[in-house]
Amino acid sequence: MGNCEFNAELDHVKNNLVSAEDNTVVFKISAFEQDFVLELQSDTSFIAPAFSTHTDATAHNSAHTEDLSRCFYAGEVNSDPYSYAALSLCKGLQGAFGYDGWEYFIKPALNDTDWDSVHAHLISRRSNANLSGNSASRCGVDSGVTPALAQSLAKFKHLREQHMNNVTMSVLKNRSKRFVSIPRYVETLVVADESMAKFHGDDLKHYVLTLMSVAAKLYKHPTILNSINIVVVKFMVINEEEKGPKVSGNAAMTLRNFCTWQKKLNKNSDKHAEYWDTAILFTKEVRGQYENQRILK
Repeated sequence: MGNCEFNAELDHVKNNLVSAEDNTVVFKISAFEQDFVLELQSDTSFIAPAFSTHTDATAHNSAHTEDLSRCFYAGEVNSDPYSYAALSLCKGLQGAFGYDGWEYFIKPALNDTDWDSVHAHLISRRSNANLSGNSASRCGVDSGVTPALAQSLAKFKHLREQHMNNVTMSVLKNRSKRFVSIPRYVETLVVADESMAKFHGDDLKHYVLTLMSVAAKLYKHPTILNSINIVVVKFMVINEEEKGPKVSGNAAMTLRNFCTWQKKLNKNSDKHAEYWDTAILFTKEVRGQYENQRILK
């Protein structure tokens, strides 16, 4: 079944602020001839406590330095423990949720100047099986929030495989011994180049952090067994080639340049607040089969 875009009906069911630590927001979304009840709670777990932003002085429509942490929420769909939802509630609803074998992506309708959540939104979907395919072949929301970023983090798949090997060995040695899940953290630098800054303008930081919130939620999905915690430690916008890596339509060359550049910036000690385990570059310069892809260190 192909993807579609259409106006989704949203009902703000309730907004209970129980306390500063416990606030719940529930939305009912009617789309694709079914209802989705999203029960969400504030989620800033993917943003490091010492999160910092760096923007070149010459940045085109530089990202605001405002605190966006209040925007992000995560939770479940229709009380299904195997579902997920990760959305920003600022400027309407923007993000993704998964339920019953489908991925859904939602964003405010274009040219809608009133950001109230009851106004027009666009929603598209694709089969969950597409997550293992070529993300560049998807249709639906152009430049919208998708789990493609999480796909590019597949380099951490070995952590899950290592976990499964540990489980197998544990069972062989002592079938009565239970495996204890160990939290794993991947501290991440996120970089956006001039092409992204020009395209998204002042919404760039919000857009990128929304992507990261979806990726972080996906890597905590129960099917991973031993969840991986994606944590953004720093967000950078780079515009001048002399200050950042040379980005071009050549994906391989861009990747090499970016890897070398970010390595020089990284701190020597993992105890430093701005040390990162991996770095991600967002660009719109890469074309062809790599178009709309993210470059991962």
